[in-house]
Amino acid sequence: MLDSGSSAAEYWWNQALECLAAAESEYEADRLSFCVNRLYYAAFYSVTSILLERGMHFRKHSGVRSAFHRELVKTGTVGKESGILYDQLFADRQEGDYMP
Repeated sequence: MLDSGSSAAEYWWNQALECLAAAESEYEADRLSFCVNRLYYAAFYSVTSILLERGMHFRKHSGVRSAFHRELVKTGTVGKESGILYDQLFADRQEGDYMP
């Protein structure tokens, strides 16, 4: 997928893969809050990687999320279901990490 040699994009893609593996481990250990956290970060890092490949850089999660919808979902590059899933993971991660 990442054939441009962008080291930053490749770094975040590898982080996404690590988070996905961690999510599986957390799920198998029945630590669902941590599983959701890792799933969200897998999505966040993979989207960050793709946007970096397109020359876009962001400092906040909200910027990545907004660009994901604008650049990838609305253009049809990824399905609307992916946008819904990303938003749900974002909300669930927020709840799991910050709500008592």
